[in-house]
Amino acid sequence: MNVGIHHQRGLTLLELLLASAIFLIISVAAYAGWRQVQLVKTSTDEKSQRMNDLQRTFYYLADDFGQLVNRPVRDAFGSELHPLQLNDIGENRIEFTRSGWVNPAFEIVPPRSTLQRVAYRVEDDQLLRVYWYHLDRAEDQITKKRLLIGGVSELSFRFFDTSKQWKENWPPLSNTGDAFSMPLAVEVTITFDDIGEITRLFQVRAS
Repeated sequence: MNVGIHHQRGLTLLELLLASAIFLIISVAAYAGWRQVQLVKTSTDEKSQRMNDLQRTFYYLADDFGQLVNRPVRDAFGSELHPLQLNDIGENRIEFTRSGWVNPAFEIVPPRSTLQRVAYRVEDDQLLRVYWYHLDRAEDQITKKRLLIGGVSELSFRFFDTSKQWKENWPPLSNTGDAFSMPLAVEVTITFDDIGEITRLFQVRAS
């Protein structure tokens, strides 16, 4: 009885190279697809975070300007500062007094007021909200800062006064009698490096 001998043929070098090439093509295509998904996810996450930062920024601005009060303060050198003042020089672009600050008196020594002195400044392309624990500042009083949003190139303001006129400065240069009054509204324009200018108008509570 003749028994057939079956020879098992191995893969040739050419077949191995072809299989490797196909595997490589599939791997590259799979990586490219995964990479594209990651890029889209990263871009979406960045835009979502940017929107959150914008919403937080305008929330603080609305809350602060909505509670302006007619209360001057003294700085660390004893000089009087207006209840609301726009600065052309110095770190703080704008500074003012607001109400409505919850007072956990047991946490602050000495106990502080429910009024708060607030300022906004642009520092290293970042918009900062600055505040102090006490209205009339001492030389050793700590300045607190909160980062609101980055990528800011410019911060500007306009003021709608009681005569229904827009003012570029506050207190108004043309009417010193308004120095200790409040505007009816404050217009805020923030210029961003990526999305350009955004302008918002905030109504001031009568005080």
